[in-house]
Amino acid sequence: MGVFDLFHVGHLNLQERCKELCDYLIVAVCGDDYVTQVKKKTPVFTEEERIRIIGALKCVD
Repeated sequence: MGVFDLFHVGHLNLQERCKELCDYLIVAVCGDDYVTQVKKKTPVFTEEERIRIIGALKCVD
């Protein structure tokens, strides 16, 4: 689970490493409301955009 706002190579490395440790990888993306409340800032990318980015990764099932 993560915010994944401004997705970077560190995020990719983490997902790829997680996939090496399991057969099926599901990634949860925190919603805009959560990010605004907890991080005290508005995300650069919308929740839907962040979900699309994570969903496009080959390592994520």
